[in-house]
Amino acid sequence: MRKPSKSTTSHYLNFLKDLEYELNSFNHKNIARFPIKHSVTKAWPSFLINKKIIYKDNYGCYRWNEKIPASIKIVSQFRKEVAEKNALNKVNNNELINQQKINFNQEDKKEKAYNRKDWITINAAKEFYGKSETTIRNLVRKLKTENNPALQIGKNINGRDIIRFNRNYLDSIYSKTQQETIVKNESKQELGLIRKFLKWIY
Repeated sequence: MRKPSKSTTSHYLNFLKDLEYELNSFNHKNIARFPIKHSVTKAWPSFLINKKIIYKDNYGCYRWNEKIPASIKIVSQFRKEVAEKNALNKVNNNELINQQKINFNQEDKKEKAYNRKDWITINAAKEFYGKSETTIRNLVRKLKTENNPALQIGKNINGRDIIRFNRNYLDSIYSKTQQETIVKNESKQELGLIRKFLKWIY
């Protein structure tokens, strides 16, 4: 821990002495302005109250505990507590960042798993099978109602739904129609060629 500078220590000590004088000499029901007046951190009042260095009298006014005069000892104790809290916050922040990285990696793995050829997104399904937005959304509602495993819904890191269809399932309900369309088109083409051939003969 970095050793506090003499100027900072003196600055804090002057603040404490002024606050001690004010609370012992006048009635103050609000002490929030004192840290601002002395340009010190707003954490000071809470610290002093928690350590019972200042307290409220029967009239709701703040008073300085006469048994604990303003001193460098109080300043050192305050600096130590602040340093410990900062260190703890740093650890917590690092843990939070690490957890976010873990969550992101997990979601990334899930996303890659969903992107395999056997799973397909809503937009990809519309394009591949030539279906409208309404048709695909109706299918989503149907599969949700049935709790059908052919539909998988997850969350990305932003909390948005990731919806994937099982490719084999979509093939089973849409490929037959596609095959029929292909057969019809091929039949039309063949019929057209036969007609052209007959016209050529006659």
